Amino acid sequence: MLNGIGGRTIEEAKERMTYVEAQRWAAYMEKHGTLNFNVRLELGVAMICTLICRAMGTKKELRDFMINRYDEDGDGDATLEDIMSILAGAKRDGK
Repeated sequence: MLNGIGGRTIEEAKERMTYVEAQRWAAYMEKHGTLNFNVRLELGVAMICTLICRAMGTKKELRDFMINRYDEDGDGDATLEDIMSILAGAKRDGK
């Protein structure tokens, strides 16, 4: 189950988690976002990249760095070269 909440399997979670507890987890996730580590990591890195670009004088948005979440072409794979080209463009724009 998700991060061990309620048990190791969905069946265990259904047996162990009360309705009130499920509501509390839903409220927590609504307030703080997903519990998925990978999404949180991607968001954190995107925030840092956005701050760096803005400090360099460019107007990059958070979504520019969240490749997996906002993938227009649908392939979902970003390479290091993709990210470096965005940052290099920011450097040229910001001088």
